[in-house]
Amino acid sequence: VEPCEKAPVPTLSRTELAAEEETLKQRFALLQEQQVAMAGRRARLEADKAALEEKSALLENKISQRDAMARASRVVTLAIEQMNAAQAKLRENYAPRLRQAMGEKLAFLTDGKYDAVMLDEELSVRIKADGGMRELAYFSSGTADAAMLALRLSLAEILEGDKRLPMIFDDPFLHLDANRLARLRAYLDKAGTE
Repeated sequence: VEPCEKAPVPTLSRTELAAEEETLKQRFALLQEQQVAMAGRRARLEADKAALEEKSALLENKISQRDAMARASRVVTLAIEQMNAAQAKLRENYAPRLRQAMGEKLAFLTDGKYDAVMLDEELSVRIKADGGMRELAYFSSGTADAAMLALRLSLAEILEGDKRLPMIFDDPFLHLDANRLARLRAYLDKAGTE
């Protein structure tokens, strides 16, 4: 084995060493600046990542809310369709019966003076008088009260079916004249026995 020769160590003068040291210090300072800048970038990226995750969670929440609203909208639409179908069935099945029962009761309460009535979908009442169908505002308050009482009694009669419903009156007779009041008492006495 042959001994290896040592590589010659370069020798630098003090000036060269000072210049090299100054260069290294500058490079080190630059690396530190770059490290600080990289740490700032990393912090900004972490903040951006957190903001993105937050926005993603908000978006998922909004999507969930939208889906819930879509389901609720379908339920409401179905309910409206069912209510419209029920209202049409009610008009078909009950409106004629209600109109007839109300007309009979109103004719009894008014001693035959008013016997023809019309009801719209909101149960607004019109009574035949003076050659046409008139709104309740056309009539005296006693006639209007008698018509509304006839409507309530007719509704109760139709809705109760086989069961008998209790009825509570709160001043519905206030505007009835003595004759109509007597006829109403007779009707209620008869209805009470049934």
